[in-house]
Amino acid sequence: PSDGNDKNIEDNKDQEDNKDVDVKEALYKKLDPNISGELSIMCWSGDSIYYTDIGKQDWKPEDIVSQNVAAIYAMAKEFNKMYPNVKINLWAKADDPNGNDTLWAQEMENFKAEHGKYPDIYASNDLVGDVSKGMIADLSVFKDDPLYNSFNESVMQTMQYYGFQAGLPQFIQPWGVYVNKALAEANNIEVPNYNWTIDEYTEFVTSVDGKDGFWGAMDTPLSFIATGTTTINAQMANYKNSGDRVNLNSSEVSELLSYIPKWAKSAIWAQNGLGNVPSEIMDDGWWWGYRFFCRNYCLTYDGDPWMLGSAAVEKNADGTYPVNAVESSDWDIYPRPSTPYQKNTVGICVDPMAIHNYAMDDGNPEWSDAEKAKLELAYAFGSFWCGSTEAMQARANQQYSDNVTLRTSLNDSFPLVTGDAFD
Repeated sequence: PSDGNDKNIEDNKDQEDNKDVDVKEALYKKLDPNISGELSIMCWSGDSIYYTDIGKQDWKPEDIVSQNVAAIYAMAKEFNKMYPNVKINLWAKADDPNGNDTLWAQEMENFKAEHGKYPDIYASNDLVGDVSKGMIADLSVFKDDPLYNSFNESVMQTMQYYGFQAGLPQFIQPWGVYVNKALAEANNIEVPNYNWTIDEYTEFVTSVDGKDGFWGAMDTPLSFIATGTTTINAQMANYKNSGDRVNLNSSEVSELLSYIPKWAKSAIWAQNGLGNVPSEIMDDGWWWGYRFFCRNYCLTYDGDPWMLGSAAVEKNADGTYPVNAVESSDWDIYPRPSTPYQKNTVGICVDPMAIHNYAMDDGNPEWSDAEKAKLELAYAFGSFWCGSTEAMQARANQQYSDNVTLRTSLNDSFPLVTGDAFD
C-alpha cells in the first residue's frame, strides 16, 4: 500500500539520475551560461589576418578563403550559442608555421608584442620546448572530464612528459608511403602488394633511374629504418626508465643502413646533388617532395602525410587537376615495408594544441582562482574543438572558397576520441 511518499521517492530518484547524467557531462557543457571571457587562438594554414570576436561575424562561404579560418569561425559560432559572452579571436598564419622567413617561436613573440599577451590556445610545433619554457599549462588537471578521458590514450601519451599533459590532439593522420600505381603500370613496372617487404620496396624504386623523366623516390627514406628496427622508435616507445632510450649502433640499424646506397641511385635529391636531374623538373616540382609525387616524377614518397586531403581532391570541371592533387588515375598509401625485425608499420602525424600557462602571468607559479578560471574556459573551448561532435559537425557544415570552388572546412584528420564519443 502507498504511504503517500511514492511520488517524492520517484522525484528523488529522478534527481539522482539527473545528477548522475550531469556528472558524466563534458566540462564544456557545464560552464555558467553567462560566463564572460576572451580567448585568442593562433595557428597556421590561414590568411594572416587577425579576426576579433570571430564567432559573432556573419560571413558568406565564398568570402572565406582559408580552411582553418572557416573551421574556427564555425566552431566559435557554435560555442557562442552556449556562451554568448565569450569573445573568440583568431590569427592564422598563411602557409606553414615557419614560412615567410619567420620561425613559429618568433611569431609567438610577435603576437605577444602586438596583443599584450601570448595566445590562449595555439598550435605548437615544439611542444617539448614550450614546456621547458613554462609556456604551457598541464591539462592533466582535467583528467576527470569525460571528454578528456575519451581522447585516444596512446595519442595523448605522445604529448605527455612525466605525467604532465602538455597538449590535446587537434589533428592526426596515419603516416605511410604514397605509391603511384598508374605511373608504374604505364611503364610496365610490377606494383608490389601493400604488405611489401623492404627488399620488394627496393626492387620497385630501383627499377627506374630517371632516364624516362621519373625516379623511384624523392629521397632515401630514413623513416623505414626508424620504425623497421627494434632499437629506435620501438625502443623509445617501450622505454622503462632504465637503460638506453635508443641504440643507433645496433646490428639492425647497421643492416638497414646498407640499403641507402641502393636507394640513392633512384632518389631525386641524391641524383640532383650529382647534377642528374634537369633544373626545369626541380622547378616544376617546387623543390618539394610531395609536389614531385603529384606531378608524376617519382613512384613513391614517404613524407607529408598531412597532404592526404589535397592529394585526393577530384579533377576540376574542365578536367584539369587542382593544385596539389595527385595527377594520377591510380595511387594509394601503403604502410612502410616490413623488415627482418619488424612487420609492416604505420607512423602517425599528430598536431598538438597547447593552452597557455596562466599561472605565470603574474610571475607567481601558484594558481589563483582567476587564473584557474581562465584555464578552465580555454580548456573548455579546446576540448570542444578537438573532441566534440558539435564542433566536428560545425566544421563539416561550414564551407569556404578554395580557388572559387566551395569545399567543406572539415579537414582530413582522423577522429581523436574513442568509445561512445567516437561513435
